[in-house]
Amino acid sequence: MNARSVYVRKRPEIVSWVFAMSNALIVFAPVFVAAYIGTWLAVAFALVWFGTLAATLGNMLHETAHRLLFQSSRWNDRTGRWFLAPMFLTVFEQYRRRHFAHHHHVGTEHDTKYIYLTRLRGWGFVIFVARCLTGVEALSRVTSMRQESEFVKRLTSIERWRGLIAILLFQALLVAGLFAAALDGTRNLVQALQNAVVVYAEHPAIPHYRLSAFTRASAAERPGLAYRLTYWSVLCNAIF
Repeated sequence: MNARSVYVRKRPEIVSWVFAMSNALIVFAPVFVAAYIGTWLAVAFALVWFGTLAATLGNMLHETAHRLLFQSSRWNDRTGRWFLAPMFLTVFEQYRRRHFAHHHHVGTEHDTKYIYLTRLRGWGFVIFVARCLTGVEALSRVTSMRQESEFVKRLTSIERWRGLIAILLFQALLVAGLFAAALDGTRNLVQALQNAVVVYAEHPAIPHYRLSAFTRASAAERPGLAYRLTYWSVLCNAIF
């Protein structure tokens, strides 16, 4: 075995599974605990916790798109398609194609991640934070995903319907899990429903994805902002 093959060898599959499952547990566990406890303090803590650490699941989605999370290409696709992409309200195949188009056209007018083209100096930074706080940036992400680039192959009807089913299934299971945790904690149907809705509402999938990209782009443009941006990222995620 030559030196290069050792260098690029993927880690054992069991290690990848332990990493992926423990990471998901760390991110989601406080959210379910908050639903169980039901106090505003617990919800606030879970909100900041999830808003901060959900980016790690976004990184895992990126790895599955490149088929690097697991040795098995099939399990990379399954994990990205049925768990990670639906968490971010995204169709996996669409994410993968847009991401690859981003790699091919990074920094150009055809870059599918327009965040890297956003000016963040001076008032541009203030305006962008305001867009995040008001939800405009989150909405723009949704609309931009519908405006396919000419370099991104459109989804087939099967891929589109499968992606929609995956999103609805994941979100439904998440709501059901939160409701079960809240009901176990309160023993009151109405209160449990209220707690589950409040905790679910903190799920900042879309704005967090935008803010994580925002943080990376801004830190690359102005390294001095790297640490200060963490505060804004948490704050904007928390508001959503």
